[in-house]
Amino acid sequence: MNKVLVIASIIVLSFVGVSFAAGISDYENPISNNEYMQVKNTGAAALGKGAPVVFEYAELVDTTQVEVGVQGSTSTIEVVVGVTTETIEVGAVGKIITYGFGEVLVDEAVSAGANLGLSTTFGEADDNNTLVLGILGQAMETSTGRGLVFSFIKCK
Repeated sequence: MNKVLVIASIIVLSFVGVSFAAGISDYENPISNNEYMQVKNTGAAALGKGAPVVFEYAELVDTTQVEVGVQGSTSTIEVVVGVTTETIEVGAVGKIITYGFGEVLVDEAVSAGANLGLSTTFGEADDNNTLVLGILGQAMETSTGRGLVFSFIKCK
């Protein structure tokens, strides 16, 4: 009887170990925990890598669309929903980060730890936006000018 219990315990522990090993999280690599969304650039201009995006209302209410429509903005009072992971041409489908670590295109020098938000420069972020809904995350490094900055993105 004891041999049966030992064998059964080994089998159960083996399955538990395999299920933990097959998990999607790798806590040594925080980027593995990022959350993404597939979107379509419905705006009038291409969105560069690291561009903060907002929902495009007409596309959002069109339930026949497969992807959610997004566009860049020059308004600092809109709700930012994510940051592009690569350049998305007009009409093309791409991916945005809604939560996690990635690069954000900033329009000026920013300090590490600065809150980043929508900018008046299309498709770029800056550290001057204090509107809570327009904040997309926090810079994890200092930049000396316009460019991509590794950041913590929190748009959900």
